[in-house]
Amino acid sequence: MNDLDLASTEFSAFVPVLCLEAAPAECLHWLSQQFASDRSWHTVVIASPDLSDLEFPIREAGAIAFVSDEIAGNSLARLCQRWLRISLPLRTVSRELPP
Repeated sequence: MNDLDLASTEFSAFVPVLCLEAAPAECLHWLSQQFASDRSWHTVVIASPDLSDLEFPIREAGAIAFVSDEIAGNSLARLCQRWLRISLPLRTVSRELPP
């Protein structure tokens, strides 16, 4: 989670991807901090189907996507790129992201 805190101060836009299985308490804590702050990020949360009952509270805490099924790397990348485009100022989108 320290990497996320560092990235949130160094980049004007990014899309954090949290793996709920790896550190559930830390993920939930980080999401709640983002929800309470004046600057939150479009966050994607990946979890096993066993944790799908947490989708609603996690979305209420600010996650824009909750993936509880297997997702291919290119699909996850497209999801993140879509939300990154929304996060970036309009003038930088065409230069920084591939179509």
